[in-house]
Amino acid sequence: LVCSLPLLKALKKHFTQSEITLLIDNKLSELANLCDSKDRIIGYKRGLLSKTGLLFRIKRDKFDMAVILNPLFQGAWIAYFSEAKYRLGYVHDYEGFQNIEKLSCLLTHPIVPADKPMHDRRRYLDIAESLGAEITDTALELLIPEKAIKWADTFLRDNAVKDNDFILGINPHAGWESKCWDTQRFSEVADIMREKYNARVIFFGSSAAGDIARINLIKSSLKHKAMYAAGKTDIPELAALLKRCSIFLTNDSGPMHLAAALGINMVALFGPSDVRKFGYEKENIINITTNESLYNPCIFNYRHKNSSGNNVYMKSIGSEDVIKAIEVLLRNKK
Repeated sequence: LVCSLPLLKALKKHFTQSEITLLIDNKLSELANLCDSKDRIIGYKRGLLSKTGLLFRIKRDKFDMAVILNPLFQGAWIAYFSEAKYRLGYVHDYEGFQNIEKLSCLLTHPIVPADKPMHDRRRYLDIAESLGAEITDTALELLIPEKAIKWADTFLRDNAVKDNDFILGINPHAGWESKCWDTQRFSEVADIMREKYNARVIFFGSSAAGDIARINLIKSSLKHKAMYAAGKTDIPELAALLKRCSIFLTNDSGPMHLAAALGINMVALFGPSDVRKFGYEKENIINITTNESLYNPCIFNYRHKNSSGNNVYMKSIGSEDVIKAIEVLLRNKK
């Protein structure tokens, strides 16, 4: 969703009389509400029954155009049943793993992507250009509600954080276990940054059992006190608290994309995922990759199937690599 923000902005500018509706999983509704280029949201729950009701609702709304960002069977079928006059979308991704070429008849304007690695943000903007939109602004922008900002202020005040303190945010989680850096190394980095720079460290995460378990592992090996926001924030509050971080250290994950949209100084860790597709090339962001981070079928299968915690791709990233990257961003801030 975050990577689609420039696309939404371009479409809104090009189709000046349009009403843009986002069709998204209910879990992302809070995030979608931070986007000012949409007019309304249709959220849905996973499951066949909920999808059936969704199809009737979309058909009733009589959309003129349906834009499918990812080449998934579900999106193509929904677009078809919407009876929108124009239905656009990619028929496969450049790796060929997601492929709906056989269902391209469901789209009035199937799009074949470039046969090279491309960041999702750029790939989505190509859709806008295919519709004649002029791309003048590729920035990621989110609006943080005042209520969430006040919550973040209270959280920091309750933890005796001062305005000029160096705040290091850490997200040790990811959607796949294979993308998670070792918990012991997160602890090492947190302790060293506390000792060398008096960093105030905040660990982020959701209320999911896996996230809490990982936080507890980190907590058990820390020498110094830290703050814990895992399970305590909704998405607007997460955004507000991330915005207060001096530097954010994270695995390739949802919070990484959120931090990029918020313009936060960031060190992002990539193992089995492709930094060319998911990373950000900005002066205030340092991506640390392994030699194996260049996408290939073996890694694709590994990242989906491996859940043992034996993250061979992430293990080649050392604590010293991360500390050096954080120190570079610290020097650049001065």
